[in-house]
Amino acid sequence: MNFKATKENRVLPDRYNFDFKRVQLKVNAQNYYLYDGSVPVIYQGILGNHQAKTLSLGQAYFSQLVNISKDAFAISTYFKDSEKQTLGLLNPLQKNPLNLKSGILGKTNDGIFDTDGQLHFDPLTQIAVYVHYYKNQLLIMDDHLTVKAKYKTIDTISIPQIKVSELSDGKKKMSKPPLKVNKKAFVYAGLLFIESNLIGKFEDRDRWKNSFIIDVYSTVKQGYIGSFYLPNPKKEKKVQFHITDQHLYVLTGNEIIKYRFAQNITQHFIAGEAENLNQE
Repeated sequence: MNFKATKENRVLPDRYNFDFKRVQLKVNAQNYYLYDGSVPVIYQGILGNHQAKTLSLGQAYFSQLVNISKDAFAISTYFKDSEKQTLGLLNPLQKNPLNLKSGILGKTNDGIFDTDGQLHFDPLTQIAVYVHYYKNQLLIMDDHLTVKAKYKTIDTISIPQIKVSELSDGKKKMSKPPLKVNKKAFVYAGLLFIESNLIGKFEDRDRWKNSFIIDVYSTVKQGYIGSFYLPNPKKEKKVQFHITDQHLYVLTGNEIIKYRFAQNITQHFIAGEAENLNQE
């Protein structure tokens, strides 16, 4: 956590004779998961042990996967019957492992791009969150993906500003670059952090161009708490971040930077206290 030691871990799946397209790795407590929703396959291993065993094979195609427990997941996938993106639960060890929730994401246009977003799960509050990319809507769900609330971000785009055309083979594509409202997001201890993609009405344009703007929302009180800036002097376009009780870790370009949260943020956490938001 303090960048003073590094350890490399190999990951060796028990089988790998597949046409992998987008292999990803996720760590949850002492377990890690190697997965590719295009195969589809999910491997599970224990940190420190390079042997990863097949947990799920051929049970469900998916574009996103998040842990809701050690052996259960929430996923997003394309549901052909309704011709739209759909959320669902995948329990690989159960007799009927897949439970799709086709009514959660409302279809206003093509059903694919207009419903696109990020799926996250907060293990401390047992709340799942879906953040739409192209409109100012958040969905708050329990661990069964039952929608508990829908509310809007501080941006004003309520209808996706996208244009979709259909190709000769029936596939759909965007005809022009879409207007993305929300970029990266992360949820932890009752707070949702979203990297905003649009400049605010009263924001300084020069500062906006040289910073990442992070908007903070409470998933418990379901409201906006505030925003803060993270410096982006190299104008990197992509950022990933990870949050603990006291720190925010930012991965941008080839750097990892650690910040300490101010008390006006941590007071809204379900648990955890911290000091100032200073670069360390």
